[in-house]
Amino acid sequence: MGGSRARFLSAGAGWRRAARRGLSIWILLLLVAAGHLAAAGPAPRSNTVPGVKAFLPDDDSGAMPLHALGICFEAYGHWSTYYRIVAASGAPFKVVYDTTEAYEPLRDLYPIDVLATASTSSGFPGAHWLLDAPIARVKETVKAEIDRGHPLIAPYLKKDAYRGFVAIVGYDYDANVFYVQGALRDSVYARVPIPKQWDGPTASPLGWATNPVFVLGDIDPQSVGGVGQDKALLATGISMLKGGTLDYGMHSGEKLLVPGGPSKAAFGIPAYRLLSLDVEKAPLVVAEAGADTVDFGLIWRLDAQLGQLEHDRRYAAMALGYIISRVTEGRSVDAAELVVNVDRTASDVKALRRIFWNQVPYAVSTVDSLIAYIDASPSVVFSIAGRDRYLQDLKDRGYQAFKTRWGPVIIADSRDKRLQAKMLVKSIESRERVSLRTMEELVNFVGVDLGVPPPEPAGPGRRRNK
Repeated sequence: MGGSRARFLSAGAGWRRAARRGLSIWILLLLVAAGHLAAAGPAPRSNTVPGVKAFLPDDDSGAMPLHALGICFEAYGHWSTYYRIVAASGAPFKVVYDTTEAYEPLRDLYPIDVLATASTSSGFPGAHWLLDAPIARVKETVKAEIDRGHPLIAPYLKKDAYRGFVAIVGYDYDANVFYVQGALRDSVYARVPIPKQWDGPTASPLGWATNPVFVLGDIDPQSVGGVGQDKALLATGISMLKGGTLDYGMHSGEKLLVPGGPSKAAFGIPAYRLLSLDVEKAPLVVAEAGADTVDFGLIWRLDAQLGQLEHDRRYAAMALGYIISRVTEGRSVDAAELVVNVDRTASDVKALRRIFWNQVPYAVSTVDSLIAYIDASPSVVFSIAGRDRYLQDLKDRGYQAFKTRWGPVIIADSRDKRLQAKMLVKSIESRERVSLRTMEELVNFVGVDLGVPPPEPAGPGRRRNK
């Protein structure tokens, strides 16, 4: 009996010693873990991606999301020319038009998701938009990407950002700010208070959205385009030129910029029918409050859309030239003429745009020389900035001269000038139909026999008429 009791007590003591050893090990592990946590510190509340460069404003076009994409690519060490990014996006074949007084929504409306298209064909297979997410999730996503050295893209975070789009390059959640880079003309990141909610364009058929952020994700160099990208570019261009309709003005924030509520825009070749209606019949002078005034709705609409169209077709010509140079010589399609035709389309668009906004040179410095310039020009709208003193003299001589918040303008409208504008629209539409037919033939020859890719052409010079 005594032996059994002794063995029991001995076993109990052994169990207690083992328990104490186990507890000691757990305490030691907890202390080590705590030491690691103390050394690592709390999760960072601020971080930036260093060295992301600002891009220059692209005058007279709304292609800022693609410029923002370019500086994001560079942050990944994946440099690409703007020309190649635009080409990969499908954007050069865009034309969108409507006759309503919509400016930014119409200019920013794309028949395809240009950022996703450009990113996936450039080695970012997971690139996507984060839309309508609570701001808390947006902040989580921004933090996760920035901590990995990945900038993001968003519109309208910075009110004075040129054309709206910026790259998010950092965050400071203690100060409740994002750091952004864009067309800011310097290398210093701007600090932007994180809004509780914002809205803006998505550079896609979705139009506008709440809290839109574009996430590039991880890069996969093996997925970069080549021949497949060339074929995809042509197929996208064909689809966009064939065209259709796009709903817009559906989002609550967008509705404020679309008088009359939601509408349908035409894209591709069908858009030229609506453009023709505007240039042929829409009045430039309207009566408001018992007095004549300039209808800047029409002028802005034409200026914004035609500026974008000229920009896009210049780059379409470059993209097509690059593809054609990689196609075998034994083709039956007259591919070289396609490039010439697309470039001439851009020239026709430039001429049409000038009809509805002509910035008079400062060298035209007297009333008589100004009248001679106006009478010799096919334009119907003339900006004479800085020459307000001539307005009364021009009115006395029978010209429609107006002092506006955008400076003094002269309206010299006529039936003949409108007819010339309509003929230019017909010429542009005809050229687009020729381009469509040639591209439908050309797509069959891409990849038949590839040679060494030629040097990339230099980008077209920036043009600014206004």
